[in-house]
Amino acid sequence: MSGDIAFVPTTVGIIFGGVGPEHGVSCLSARSIARTLEERGFNLLCIGVSTSGHWFYISPEIVKNYSIVGGSMPSVSATGESVTLHLDPLGPGFLVGATFMPCEIVFPIIHGIGGEDGQLQGLLETAGIAYVGSGIEASAICMNKVTAKRLVQSIGVETGSWISVNTREASGSPVFDSMSVWNHFGGSALFIKPVSGGSSAGITHVSTQEDLDEAFAAAMQFSDLLIVEKGVTKPRELEVAILETSGGVQASPVGEIKVHSEFEFYDFEAKYLSDGAELVTPAELEPALAEYVRSTAIEVFRTLGCRDYARVDFFLNENSQLIFNEINTVPGFTSISMYSRMWAAGGIDFPDLVCQLVGNAAARSTSTPDVDS
Repeated sequence: MSGDIAFVPTTVGIIFGGVGPEHGVSCLSARSIARTLEERGFNLLCIGVSTSGHWFYISPEIVKNYSIVGGSMPSVSATGESVTLHLDPLGPGFLVGATFMPCEIVFPIIHGIGGEDGQLQGLLETAGIAYVGSGIEASAICMNKVTAKRLVQSIGVETGSWISVNTREASGSPVFDSMSVWNHFGGSALFIKPVSGGSSAGITHVSTQEDLDEAFAAAMQFSDLLIVEKGVTKPRELEVAILETSGGVQASPVGEIKVHSEFEFYDFEAKYLSDGAELVTPAELEPALAEYVRSTAIEVFRTLGCRDYARVDFFLNENSQLIFNEINTVPGFTSISMYSRMWAAGGIDFPDLVCQLVGNAAARSTSTPDVDS
């Protein structure tokens, strides 16, 4: 993998934390990336975004020692020197306090709101800083579950039964009717989700109409735009990790998430706090089906305009029909995250994954843009 890296920057910025519910997960991802890059000889500029949205310089030593303590996730301490972007594409970098710190490459690892939706990508492009991951447009598209599903449908991939719900008009008054939503799906079990979000935050599994209003309220804490999905009967949850290299877009072996019986679905606690699920990789599938899942994941990645890496999630229903669930352009990125574990099964270890992605961004930072003559 190291052969793909044409230029190696001496300093890599890591931006993590953020205002969304995945703040702590982002800190853990930053820990794993920081440890790896330092071991590979990079200098680090660690920038933590507090839950209020302020940027702070965080010592790499602090970042490398983040951990879950007593069930509590780590978080960015809102103290220390503030950080701002140096908005000069000819001199990319950051101001730490009043000191300019040059930085040509950033690994943005804020999951969800403010980091996975194109906002951070736009800031970095304005500052002339190359970064790991998908660009502005693809990030925004993939973060929006409705837009992503519509585009995936356009290439003939099944997305299940769902509707989008805009819960408020400009006046602020509610415009949805829970009875109508329930009847639309014929009274079957539903999942209520914010249109933009991750790590199952704000998602509720509903089995009766009486629980719908509470589920809508939970999702509306994160977005006024919601998606209501009909539950898949006895689904198998399949995932594929995508990695872009000089050899093209590659798909990992298919992984299967098996949620422990005490959890209703693969929610935040099951993912991060309670060891509530196991990953089986490669998944036990017929070879032809496994190859179809992998090729479909690549097709989804390309259709949505993604770059560098992503994790594509599917359901396999009881009739062995593949159903697209969602795509994550900034998936959890620790050495034990599903993304890295699927690639480990595919023969690529975590340090090589990190360096491959930094190499991709480095190649973009040294490319010459087209200039009209």
